[in-house]
Amino acid sequence: MNDQLKNDKNSFMNDLFSRRVPQFIGIYLAVSWGLIQFVDWIVGRYLLSPYIIDLCFGVSVSMLPSILILAYFHGKPGKDKWNNVEKIVIPTNFIVSIVALFIIFYPKDL
Repeated sequence: MNDQLKNDKNSFMNDLFSRRVPQFIGIYLAVSWGLIQFVDWIVGRYLLSPYIIDLCFGVSVSMLPSILILAYFHGKPGKDKWNNVEKIVIPTNFIVSIVALFIIFYPKDL
């Protein structure tokens, strides 16, 4: 039983690596970090609201589920069709993110 559990974990990790999910997430996190650093520089340079940095971080974190799904279903080389999971989860994630960020940052002076 223990060997079966170990094989399941290995096959799942192999599936993630074959779909290049860790690579896409790494690139997304690096680009997000660079964008946050750029926004931080812009805020300091032009004396903009410091909440813009928090908003940029919130957008980056809230879009992570969509990036995970896109990386998983479209990470393998070759042409892929959109399936129902993507058609439902990605727009839902986008709407929930907008609503959550609006609620969180509504009272802030951006």
